[in-house]
Amino acid sequence: MPKSSKKTSVSQTFSSSVLEETNKSLQKIAASLGFIVLQMSPLKDGKNPKKIHFLSKFGFDRNQIAAILDSTPNTISKELSILKSSSGKEGAVTYKSNG
Repeated sequence: MPKSSKKTSVSQTFSSSVLEETNKSLQKIAASLGFIVLQMSPLKDGKNPKKIHFLSKFGFDRNQIAAILDSTPNTISKELSILKSSSGKEGAVTYKSNG
C-alpha cells in the first residue's frame, strides 16, 4: 500500500479551502438571485408567507430564504410547515400566518 505523500496532503488542503471559498461565493450568488427573482415577481410587495412559498418552489432552502427575507430559519421553517399542513388538508396551498 503506497504511503501518502506531502504533495497529496497539500493538494487536499488546497482543494478543501478552494471548495469552501467557492461554496461561500455560490451561497452569496444564490441569495442575490433569490432577491432579484422576488423583486421581479408579482409578490414583491406581498406578505411573507407567499414570498416564502414562492422562494421555496424555486428551490431555495430555509437558510437562504431567511437571508433573502431578513428573517430567521426557524421562522421560515414554521411558515413552511403551516403552508404544507394547510395544502395537505385543502388540496391546494392557502396562505396562513402565525401573527
